Amino acid sequence: LMLSYVMLSFVAFGLFILYLVNWSNPYVRVGTYKMLCISISVYTAVLLNTALMGVLKLISKIIHKDIEITFGLVIFCSLYAVVWRLCYHKRDEPQWLMALEPLGGHLMAFAGIVAFGNMMFSCWFQNNVYTPVSSTVAMQDHVGKSKYLFVIVFVVIMLTVLFGVGRKYRDKMHPEMQDHADSAPAGDQHAVQDGSDETHHITWTHAISEAENEAASLIVGFLVLQASVLFITGTQPGLHDHACKNEVTLVGAA
Repeated sequence: LMLSYVMLSFVAFGLFILYLVNWSNPYVRVGTYKMLCISISVYTAVLLNTALMGVLKLISKIIHKDIEITFGLVIFCSLYAVVWRLCYHKRDEPQWLMALEPLGGHLMAFAGIVAFGNMMFSCWFQNNVYTPVSSTVAMQDHVGKSKYLFVIVFVVIMLTVLFGVGRKYRDKMHPEMQDHADSAPAGDQHAVQDGSDETHHITWTHAISEAENEAASLIVGFLVLQASVLFITGTQPGLHDHACKNEVTLVGAA
């Protein structure tokens, strides 16, 4: 009986979406399409990230080491480069940019959550990064809480530097776009209707910036959530139901 209700709900929801995408108000149609685009990008990003993490588990079994931080960072940086390249390559196709912006942001976010989230629970990170730094600034009291705060600040600095350098590079390569970078949102049909090369650059740079913002907000939001759980409940949360792992880097694994 419950399955029948679920299937009926799916049908009703599909009809409701079909009704909204044919609404007379263009803002309602645009909002509906954006909602669908973001939803599909989240589901796709979860599936792709799960597949990539499956490769991680296979490599971990081969070398008999856990390398989630390193592997997550490699995937995160690789996806960032791919999104950058695709946005530039499709700079004159706003429909592609509309898809690349949320999908790229969510893919980077989930890879970043795996990499940076494991820093909170990793023995390797605690012994080789957190402990040396904390010993120099008297942070040994309340190791769990201070380590969580340290990881959040560390990740915010990393993302700020990475994305900041990327934006500076784009501004340097296309200085004529700086004064108008916010004037043409990604996917705006009017942003490319004149066919000028400058307008295309404004569009693709904005799409990358939005993907960066989305990835950073989701990653930092997840880390703040994990820290909040610790501060409120007094129990350390974990990505895999344990707080400290025998995490190593690829160099250490070799």
